[in-house]
Amino acid sequence: MRSEQELELLISIKEKATKFNELFIQSKELIIAYTDVALAEINKEIEEDKTFYNQKKNEVERWYKKSILDVRNQVFNFQENSGYMLMPFTDNRWNNYKTPKHESSLIMLGNKVISNGRDELEIPYMISFKDSNNLLFLETGEELVKSVLLRYFLIIPAGKLDVIIIDDSKKLGQNMRNFLKFKEYNSKLINEKIYTEEREIDDQISDTWNKVQDRAQNYLGVKQCKDIHEFNNRFKENQLNYKIVVLLSFPKQISKKSLDNLNKILKHGPKCGVYTFISADNKHDLPSDFVVGNINDIINPIEKVSETQFKLNKTVFIAERLDDVRTNYIIDEIGKNYLELENERISEQQQKDIERERRESKNLLFDELESEYTQEEIWWRATSNTKLEALIGKTINGKLQNITFEDSFVHALIAGTTGSGKSALLHTIILSLALKYSPEELELYLLDFKEGLEFNAYKNLPHAKLVSIKSDRELGTELSHPVN
Repeated sequence: MRSEQELELLISIKEKATKFNELFIQSKELIIAYTDVALAEINKEIEEDKTFYNQKKNEVERWYKKSILDVRNQVFNFQENSGYMLMPFTDNRWNNYKTPKHESSLIMLGNKVISNGRDELEIPYMISFKDSNNLLFLETGEELVKSVLLRYFLIIPAGKLDVIIIDDSKKLGQNMRNFLKFKEYNSKLINEKIYTEEREIDDQISDTWNKVQDRAQNYLGVKQCKDIHEFNNRFKENQLNYKIVVLLSFPKQISKKSLDNLNKILKHGPKCGVYTFISADNKHDLPSDFVVGNINDIINPIEKVSETQFKLNKTVFIAERLDDVRTNYIIDEIGKNYLELENERISEQQQKDIERERRESKNLLFDELESEYTQEEIWWRATSNTKLEALIGKTINGKLQNITFEDSFVHALIAGTTGSGKSALLHTIILSLALKYSPEELELYLLDFKEGLEFNAYKNLPHAKLVSIKSDRELGTELSHPVN
């Protein structure tokens, strides 16, 4: 039997346990209530944060898309404002091509892709023309050579670029035959042929090295210019043409002598405006004595990465596709524009010649000469059976001065510096003879070998059997036989 005290103690403990349990339940309910409130607050804050996050995310997304679009538009506008310099070969606007008045500052080799892992942006890949060097195409194939060469034709004013193409005798230049179409418009646009024989290749490379030396010494050296760009900028009336030597299937057909000259051209040519494009089918075939020193200081290697991708200076770019049809189309557009410019130049030159003749004619005093030539009633009365005689002016004493062609003195050589009056004297002789002798007594064959316009005014002269303002040596040689 428990004592009364023990029972009271047990009852007291039980009551306390009941109260503790009640407190625990109350505390648990309170904690749950507070927890629910806290979780609700937290969830509310989380939802607010999510809303803020999504809002910011959308803002960033809109900014990103706008930025990408802005960049694409900037690239597009840059290409549009750059005209034909950066116009893709596939563009349909080449039929309006206009050659630049000055060489462009950049050359487009293709396109390169910039990627951030999400979007890709294709932009033109360009190199500086002023800082451009020789190019070595290593196992790239000749399509890339054609593409790059055509770009040079597009950024340099027509007639200001001379190109020599050298190829293996087995290929006979078939892959570059498109460029010979330039001859249909003017021989100044391309050399007469693609050279494939060792002897003629030796001659071309030797002549090119001589041209480099001449420019370095007699132009850049004399005028103290560091390169062709400075020279052409300073002496706009006497600008030097640019020259590109293209060697395909290198080193086939290249003799030891040509290789020695080629190394010198590679080193000294660029500052003189002479550049070299070399295409090697196998980079392991390059001669051991090709390029002395660091090759990257002398020539820029372009290597093949894939069928459409190439690498220059650690930059991978995508080459433009250029088939024969598109190549011929663009070459035709360049050629036609060159003829338009030539016609404009001829028209401007004609006007200048007329003005010059007016000025020079005052010095000749033709109208003041008191001679039979000013008397219309005796024009065309002289005979040419024994001699030809032309009035050319007055002596210092005021006497009439004639030039006579007779017996063994049937030729005349007129020499003098620029502006000394050679052309004016020629015109005086022609006019004097045309006034004195009839077309039955005198035939004139007027040939200009410098592509000038001196004789264009005589195309309707009845004495003139031939007026050629773009003559070549072959024509002169051919005509010399019947004339003699």
